[in-house]
Amino acid sequence: GELTVRAHLVLSPAFETAAAGVQALERWFPVASGRQGSGDDRLRFGGVFLGLGHPSDATRILFEGLPYTAWGGFVEAEWDEADFRALCLAAAANRVRINTLVNDGHTLATVLDVLESVDRESPHPIRDLRPVLEHVRDATPDAIRRMRDLGAVATTQPSAYIWKSGSAYLAAGGDPDRLCPHADFDVEGLLWALSTDNKPYSTLWALAAAVERAAVVQRQSRRERPGRRSPRRRSLRQRSRW
Repeated sequence: GELTVRAHLVLSPAFETAAAGVQALERWFPVASGRQGSGDDRLRFGGVFLGLGHPSDATRILFEGLPYTAWGGFVEAEWDEADFRALCLAAAANRVRINTLVNDGHTLATVLDVLESVDRESPHPIRDLRPVLEHVRDATPDAIRRMRDLGAVATTQPSAYIWKSGSAYLAAGGDPDRLCPHADFDVEGLLWALSTDNKPYSTLWALAAAVERAAVVQRQSRRERPGRRSPRRRSLRQRSRW
């Protein structure tokens, strides 16, 4: 039968320095610019992954061994806040969609601070490109509105964050209403999608975790009752305008 799978890949370069990254974004990343990037009706690539954080020892070792990363699977570039901001500014100036990880509340708040300043300063507002904030674990109502106002798309990992580690999140004092708050995303008009991160790889598992919200979370949550279950189809469907 007809092939129906389509892929849109994000470029995740291993810049040696932030300055080298800014140069690359200016010189050759325009081919990955705009919402559509480059490619055909089956395979496209576009946007850039830029990580905020402090490199671990394992990350440093992986960078030294590039392009060989087989023992580690992959390597994610992590930049301090100043370098991250410089790279985001360069991406915005060249209309390259920004993708980044925000898997805890502190990182999400810092990334939002940076992206809001970039959106104000760049000649090309990043909201027009729909930046992607990946692996949203917990988000306050204010953070949700800030993501929405930036035109961002949020992705969550319910199979990892609810089913697998939801109990640990609650044991550490986390608010169950803030853990992957898909219903609140809908209320505030934030575009979002589910991801699996291969934990496990089945999309159905992620969908089940999002809809059912494992007993340990659902029991303590005041908002995500069965009557407010997250929409099933919409959470997995990506619209072309994204």
